[in-house]
Amino acid sequence: MPSTVDFFKELPQFVVKAGSILSNIYGVDWGNKLEVPGLQAIYFATLTVRAKYVWTASCFCFLRK
Repeated sequence: MPSTVDFFKELPQFVVKAGSILSNIYGVDWGNKLEVPGLQAIYFATLTVRAKYVWTASCFCFLRK
């Protein structure tokens, strides 16, 4: 079952393959209209924050005696 991580990993390939179709539908500036780069940035920022939280929580739980 594909996950969200897989979706964002495959997104650049999708953009290349579907670029001409999306250009016909949304115009030449379809990337900004669909806000694809912004969604990628938000997703990776969320992953970074989550990783820091998990690391901090694991240190707190496992190192606490």
